[in-house]
Amino acid sequence: MPISIFKLGLVSVFAAALFAAPVQLLAQSTNAPAAAKKASIVKKAVPATNKGAFNAKATAPTTKATTSTTNKEASLAKSDDAAKVAVASKPKSPHPFHGKLKAVDKEAKTIKLGNSTYYITAQTKITKGNKTATLDDGVVGEPVSGYVKPTEDGKMAASTVRFGPKP
Repeated sequence: MPISIFKLGLVSVFAAALFAAPVQLLAQSTNAPAAAKKASIVKKAVPATNKGAFNAKATAPTTKATTSTTNKEASLAKSDDAAKVAVASKPKSPHPFHGKLKAVDKEAKTIKLGNSTYYITAQTKITKGNKTATLDDGVVGEPVSGYVKPTEDGKMAASTVRFGPKP
């Protein structure tokens, strides 16, 4: 009889542990907390001493926080900055590109689309209208597409470039 009571107690403790473990795991959150709001810049007018009018020259920008800053918000801002650094240090990978040609630098042998600059190498295959082309054939504002790969020094070198719309 004492052995069966012991077994029953052991089984009930084991069952309670199995039931409580998933509940405890669900209570732990792996979600990152919401980002803290940045302080906004507000212009503050200083009243002039004459006739109660506002003095335009006395206007000075001041910062006014929309919420009170706490240690938690400060740590969130630091973690947000760390996330930006982690994204910036992410190794570049090969990828296709397309968009409007913003600039062509024939001396540096680069093309620019938006904020991205791509280098043209001797191995870059340049086409325009299904014909072989050169960097001189690129017209700013014209559609351009291609494929880029990172070089050893971290620059993005174009392996193919097509000026103009798809044929």
